[in-house]
Amino acid sequence: MIELLHLYFVLCFLQILSTLSFNSSAPTQLCPRHQSLALTQFKNSLSIDCSASKYSCLEYRKKTIQWKEGTSCCLWDGVKCESKTGNVIGLDLSCSCLRGIIPSNSTLFHLHHLQHLNLAYNGFGSSQLSLRFGQFSNLTHLNISDSGFTGIIPLQISHLSKLLSLDLSDNFGLTFEGHVFEKVLGNLTQLQHLLLDEVDMSSVVPASFLNMSSYIMTLSLDSNELQGRFPVDVFRFPYLRDFMLLDNDVEINFPMSNWSSPLRSLIVSTPPRPYVDSFMMLGELPDSIGNLRSLEVLDVSSSNLEGSIPASLVNLTRLNFLDLHHNLIHGPILFSFSNFKQLNSLDLSDNNLAGQISDSFENLTELIDFSLGNNQFSGPLPLSAFNLAQIESLDFSENKLEGPLPTHVSGLSRLRGLHLNSNFFSGKIPSWLFSLPSLVQLGLSDNKLAGSIKQFDSVGPLEGVYLGNNEINGPISSFSKFVNLSYLDLSSTKLNGIFDLSKFSKLRFLSLSNTAVVLSLSTRNNGNYSFPNLHFLYLSSCKLTEFPDIVRNLQGLSELDLSYNRIRMIEADMF
Repeated sequence: MIELLHLYFVLCFLQILSTLSFNSSAPTQLCPRHQSLALTQFKNSLSIDCSASKYSCLEYRKKTIQWKEGTSCCLWDGVKCESKTGNVIGLDLSCSCLRGIIPSNSTLFHLHHLQHLNLAYNGFGSSQLSLRFGQFSNLTHLNISDSGFTGIIPLQISHLSKLLSLDLSDNFGLTFEGHVFEKVLGNLTQLQHLLLDEVDMSSVVPASFLNMSSYIMTLSLDSNELQGRFPVDVFRFPYLRDFMLLDNDVEINFPMSNWSSPLRSLIVSTPPRPYVDSFMMLGELPDSIGNLRSLEVLDVSSSNLEGSIPASLVNLTRLNFLDLHHNLIHGPILFSFSNFKQLNSLDLSDNNLAGQISDSFENLTELIDFSLGNNQFSGPLPLSAFNLAQIESLDFSENKLEGPLPTHVSGLSRLRGLHLNSNFFSGKIPSWLFSLPSLVQLGLSDNKLAGSIKQFDSVGPLEGVYLGNNEINGPISSFSKFVNLSYLDLSSTKLNGIFDLSKFSKLRFLSLSNTAVVLSLSTRNNGNYSFPNLHFLYLSSCKLTEFPDIVRNLQGLSELDLSYNRIRMIEADMF
C-alpha cells in the first residue's frame, strides 16, 4: 500500500507541474546556432536504451532521436524557446531512455537561458551532480529525480535563487551536507516544491526546515536518515499542501492548537520492514487535526501513534484515503463514518481499538479497501459494510466479533478478498459467500461456525479458501467445483468424504489435518499426475495407518506433515 500511496503522491506532484510542461514551440525566430549545436552535442554524448523501466513513467518517448541538424531546435521534441529571441528556455527530457554520463564539461551547461530543466527518469550512471548546475541563474524548475546522480550536492545549487521547484529525489547516491542544505534554504526564498526522497541527509539538523521559503507547498522526505525532533511549526507554513515524511528516525508532533492550513496530503509513516521495528515517534493525533478541512490523504501508519482517535476527525469530509494501521491506538471509535462519502481506502488494522463497530457505512459508496483487522472490536458485524457496490477488500479478522454472518447481501459484486478469520462468529456459512462473482480469497478460519455447507448452483473464481478450526460438517464434495483453488485449509473441521486431488491441478497449499477427509486420485488419473504446483500438504491427525501412496506423485512437494497418525513405517523410496 505504501508503494501505491507513494505513487499517488508522485502523481499529485506531476499534476501540479503539468501546467508547466511543454512541447516544442513554434518560434518567431530560429534558435541561436550555438544553442542548437550545444543540444546536438549533448544528445550525441548519450545513448538511448529503454530496457530499464521506470515505474513513474507513464510512457517513454525517445525525444532526442527526432532532433535533426539543419532544423530549428525550437521545433525539437522536449525543447521550448523564447518567442522573441529564440533562446532555449525549457528542456524536458524526462522518460527519454537516455543513458550515459553528464560531466562538468557537458554542452548542456552552455544553455544559459534555461528556466525549466527536467532530466527525470533517465540513467546517467553515477554522474556527479556538477557544480555547474549552479550557473543556470534563470532556472525556476529543476527536476533530476531517479536519474542516477551521485555525490555531494554542491553548494552552487544555492545560487539558483529563482527556483520554484527542486526535485532531487530517488538518486540513491546523493548527499546533502548540513551547511549546504541550510544555505540552499536560505537563498531559495521563492521555493514552492521540494522533493528529496532517498537523498542522504544524515548530517542535516531537522530544525533547518524552519528556514524554508514561506511559499513552500510541497515537501517530500523519504528514507533520508534524518534524526532528532522535527519542528512542529513546519505544519503551520501557510501554503503547505502536500507533506510526506517516510522512514526517518525522527520524533514528530502535530500542532495541538491553532492548526489550520490548506494541507491536502499528510503522510507520516515508516513502512514495515522484515526484522526492523518502526522507529518513527509521532505521539498522538490532536483534536486540531479536525481543522484541516481540505485534507484528502491522511496516512500516519506505522508511526508509533498513541492515544485514541479524536472525534474531530469526523470533520475531514474530503478524505479519500485514511490509514492509521500498525500503531498503538486504543479505545472505542467515538464517531460515525457516515460523513466520509469520498473515502476510497480505510485502514485501522493492527491497533488496540475496542468496542462495537458503528453500523454506519452505507454512505461510503466510493469505498474500495476496508480493514479493521487485528484489533479488539466486539459485537456483531456492521451489515452496512456488506452492501457497498465498489468494495474490493473487507478485513475484520483477529477481533472479538460474534454472531451470525449476513444471510444475504445486495452489494459485493467487486469483492476480491473477505477476511473474517479469528473471531467468534457462529451459525452456518451462507452459500452466497461461495458464489460472489469476483471473490478470490475467503478467510473464515478460527471461528465457531457450524453446520453443513449447502450445495451452491454457481461458484465464483475462488483461489484461496480458509475454513480451518470450525465446527462445520458434512461431505466435502461441494468443493469439487472450485477448480481454481490454490490454497485450501479445511483442518480441524468435521468435514468428511473423499477429496479427489486430480480435480485441483492449481493447488499449492492443502491442509486436511484433524479431519475425516480421505485424500485420493481418481483411478483414471492415478500415476499420470505429478502436481508440480502442490508445495505444502498437511495430513496431521488423520488416523492414517499407512503411508499415502498419493504422495509419490507429488514431485513439487516441499513440506509434508504426517504427524500424529498411526503409520508404522516410512521408507525413503516412498517419496
